[in-house]
Amino acid sequence: METVNFMKQNVKLYNLKRIIQVLSIAFSLICFLFILISCSIYFGDRTTVIYGKVTDQNKEAVDSILVEASGLWALYNLQNIKQTYTDENGNYEMVIEVPRKYNSLDIGIPYDMIANSKFQNNYSHDIVWKNGKQTYNCCIASIGEKTEYNFQLKPNK
Repeated sequence: METVNFMKQNVKLYNLKRIIQVLSIAFSLICFLFILISCSIYFGDRTTVIYGKVTDQNKEAVDSILVEASGLWALYNLQNIKQTYTDENGNYEMVIEVPRKYNSLDIGIPYDMIANSKFQNNYSHDIVWKNGKQTYNCCIASIGEKTEYNFQLKPNK
């Protein structure tokens, strides 16, 4: 009787060890997958493309308008990363290798810059479309994506 009890305890102990081994392997695999996913998010492609067109109130192309991309980090800290001017057809494009310290990009037409004198002299504000839809919470672009921002400039009154 004692031998039978001893054998039953050994079988239970063996089964418990097997369960612990399987759980340990499963836990290790889950940790490995988590690390792999985290690395791909952190080390993933941060190349961001911003493009679009700037037009006036008559939907005519406006050249020589400065468009700016600023990196957002911490709470409300913006730092200019890249800027470009619209071409003769009102088009612009920026390909940006976004540094890791930025968690998003703010895209816009700077209003108060000497470098944007054509805007200052002729326009007071703009209306913005993001990927074809008008937006009122302008203009946060996701890092690693291609986003279209079209601006319609409104004249000074």
